[in-house]
Amino acid sequence: YEERHRSLDQRERALVQLEQEAASQREDLDRRHKELETLLREKEEVERQRLDLQSREAEVEERSKALEERQAALDGESSRLQAGLVDVQHGLSRLEVVEEREQRVEAQEVAVGEMEARLRVLAEEMESERRQLAQERDSARSQVLDNAGML
Repeated sequence: YEERHRSLDQRERALVQLEQEAASQREDLDRRHKELETLLREKEEVERQRLDLQSREAEVEERSKALEERQAALDGESSRLQAGLVDVQHGLSRLEVVEEREQRVEAQEVAVGEMEARLRVLAEEMESERRQLAQERDSARSQVLDNAGML
């Protein structure tokens, strides 16, 4: 009877120990599961940020292309204006000093000055936008690299 009682006690202690080990393993699994869920959420957030940055980078590229097109148009307009200015200057050297012609030349000079002023304003706006795009591109690249480093 005592031997059987000792055997039962041993089994009971072994069962308690197994239950404790199982509880410890359950806690460890729960902790690991929570860590895994946290990592998955972080991975999803990083992926979302990566996609957002790709979208922003594409937008910056589109804006950069638009700026290049505007620059090309401005260059063409500038060339036309410069050619027009050369023609006006050449024509002025040949014009006789006549009141009527003098008034037309003055009107042309005013128009050219206004065009040059508009060109300067456009060039300043374009340069400002180019700097802004460069800053946005650098910021986006930096964020992509930071996010890539987090992966």
